[in-house]
Amino acid sequence: MRTCTVYYTSDIHGYLFPTTYADDTVRPLGLLSAASLFQKDSNTLILDGGDTIQGSQFLELLKHKEGERYPIVDVMNEIGYDYVALGNHDFNYGYSGLQEFLNGLDAQALCANLTDELGLLPIVPAAVTTLENGLIVGIVGSVTEYVNHWESEETLEGLTIHPPYEVLENVARTLRDQVDILIGIYHGGYECDVRTGEIYSDTGEDIGCRLARELPFDLLLTGHQHAHTEAVEIHGTYTLQPAPYASEVAKITMSVDSNRTITFETQWLHPTGAINQDLISLPKLLTIEDSIQRLLDEPLGTLDTSITFDGRLNVALHGSPLASLINLVQTEAAGSDLSATCLYNVAHTLGPNLTIRAILNAYEFPNTVKALRISGAELKRSLERSAEYFMLDKTGSPALNIEQIRHERDHFNYDFFSGIEYSFDLSKPIGFRVTRIIHEGNVVRDDDVFTIALNSYRASGGGGYPWYRQCPVVLDAQEEIPSLIIDFVRKNGHVAVPSISSFDISS
Repeated sequence: MRTCTVYYTSDIHGYLFPTTYADDTVRPLGLLSAASLFQKDSNTLILDGGDTIQGSQFLELLKHKEGERYPIVDVMNEIGYDYVALGNHDFNYGYSGLQEFLNGLDAQALCANLTDELGLLPIVPAAVTTLENGLIVGIVGSVTEYVNHWESEETLEGLTIHPPYEVLENVARTLRDQVDILIGIYHGGYECDVRTGEIYSDTGEDIGCRLARELPFDLLLTGHQHAHTEAVEIHGTYTLQPAPYASEVAKITMSVDSNRTITFETQWLHPTGAINQDLISLPKLLTIEDSIQRLLDEPLGTLDTSITFDGRLNVALHGSPLASLINLVQTEAAGSDLSATCLYNVAHTLGPNLTIRAILNAYEFPNTVKALRISGAELKRSLERSAEYFMLDKTGSPALNIEQIRHERDHFNYDFFSGIEYSFDLSKPIGFRVTRIIHEGNVVRDDDVFTIALNSYRASGGGGYPWYRQCPVVLDAQEEIPSLIIDFVRKNGHVAVPSISSFDISS
């Protein structure tokens, strides 16, 4: 019996230190703490599923310092990562950002459904390695094709991302007879319940269940959904997904007998929050961390009142001052008639004293602002999509629609709109709940035309708004919304919290 041990992380998002940066609390996460969990020998592989270089405030405040943006590679190199897949957020900073990251990384990057038009990136579709005990292991990497929806043409210049299924099918079937163990690393999630098969989504963003069901992988490692998924076997493929931010490491032991039958065992390892003091890169990182912590707490301005968050259902029903503030900033930046921002981005408190830390906590993604030209019919369709967020419970009271909310990220799909007045009637069927849309005192007609400011994720159709992809782009400023909010506060000093957008929801 020969064994191969795999350690697997995904969606680290730049979290090195054991903190969320919301405060100074030490938390059980971060690669500097998780580093103590890896025990490598010649029959061990350390793998990662992507989304590595965007997310934490540590990396966000370094992202404009070319050549110094990715100190996380030093830690990954010390740990001894062997192979990494690419995540959708690893494309956020374009070709040059990806090149800087990968050129510093000792691990081999794998992405079968990526074509590098310039040929300068150290990326291959798959790799085959022979362990000391003679086991031959094949590893194939891939990323969700939705990168094409979320990133601009400018950001993806020099890169082509193909639908992953057909490419993976070809590579996996080619490698199958050459290896003892075939591993797929897919930066995408599961489109169905891994145990019952119940379909969650058919958009193509996530196809993990299909890959496990139809392709000859022994082990399929997934990511993207930020959802701990216990190991399960689907049609002969063993698959799982770890939680994000290096808050857990999957240790998978594969034992292969003389008939090439594989037995799997998984242990979930969790960091304590204690930093591994043996890392050579630690002193440099501590110096950067200290300067970042001080920068985060520099005063920016004030709000005339604190903004609170009273739970997702209550805020979705009654509105959010933070949503109104974000919409105000987006409208000003885009010069648009309307604006919309999502519920997930307002699940925070703010003020009255504002710092960079507070704003980056309140808006944690590097979305840029875009303005689209939309019709009244498309506006109504967008409102109907948001109205799907609700259902009525047994008492007839509004509740979160459990059919629509399968993962934490599904809260992204509910938007608050500014520049219009509107009404939902939740007693009506989905698709027919919008009963009123008023713009500047006039009832909105299907053939009316507006400009609307959106974040780049939503403008790409993300979250179930595919019609936005067909709308003409009137502004693509490539300015990140957190930076716009910071600049807005700096410019104004004291900010009056806008009134909640005019909408009402009945049942």
